[in-house]
Amino acid sequence: MLKTPLRKVEKSLKMALYFISLNGLVYIIQTLFLYPVWLHRYFIELDVGLGLLTLLFWFICLMSSPGFIRKPKNIEFLEIMKLIDPVQLCPDCEIVRTPRSRHCGTCNQCVERFDHHCPWINNCIGINNHKYFMIFVGLLIANLFLNFILTALNLYLMIFHNDYELRFDYITFISKDIKDNKFVIWASSALVLIITFFFIFPVILLFTVHIKNFCQNRTTNERFGGKKYGKPPPAAEGSEQSSDYSATTSLLAEEIVKEIGEPIDHSDRRIPCLYNCADMWCSK
Repeated sequence: MLKTPLRKVEKSLKMALYFISLNGLVYIIQTLFLYPVWLHRYFIELDVGLGLLTLLFWFICLMSSPGFIRKPKNIEFLEIMKLIDPVQLCPDCEIVRTPRSRHCGTCNQCVERFDHHCPWINNCIGINNHKYFMIFVGLLIANLFLNFILTALNLYLMIFHNDYELRFDYITFISKDIKDNKFVIWASSALVLIITFFFIFPVILLFTVHIKNFCQNRTTNERFGGKKYGKPPPAAEGSEQSSDYSATTSLLAEEIVKEIGEPIDHSDRRIPCLYNCADMWCSK
């Protein structure tokens, strides 16, 4: 979600539940009908292990804070308004916007190094969870490819070589006639192939965009939102800052603005892509 919506979008677990439901449906079908006829046990172990690892990082992205900018303590927002240009302020969060932050209308909070709001994890992608999101998407691609290739291989052997047999009979509540039925195996394989094929290319495109983001030390919001960096607006004039309280407030405001700076330019280095990726991965 890059553009500000015309109406408020409420935060909802609906899309995240869709993702879990589809993922769970694939594994239920495989567990009941496809795993028993797969060629080797280590194919099953690899598929299940990769699926659990993908689910783990999905959960981390779902639960982790993306980097919400908190309201500063010991300083009133009215005092900040006297010191900082209003363009740099967020009236909803009552904070000073840092150069790479943005207010998310769905979460209703400002996020440091905002990338986008992802409905699949019902959370923003920001400075704290961007690397976990990259791991999650990479694992998801590997998981989709593995499911697609192994299911297609099994279907190919069944159709063209008539090679299908019940190798791992661990499901006791389903009759052997159903588990060994060629049509059931064919229909289950076709459904898994359709679901995985439907998601493979969009997820690869998403991963490619984020790889390019990391190589350029830019976020999706910065690249496609046309954000440019330059000198920050000057502080607001006309306020009296002669008292000790005003002087202390001024110093606090300066510290807030300096907290997170603009992306570092590594264009003069030999391999700038590596330095950009390190900045995106390690900064927090």
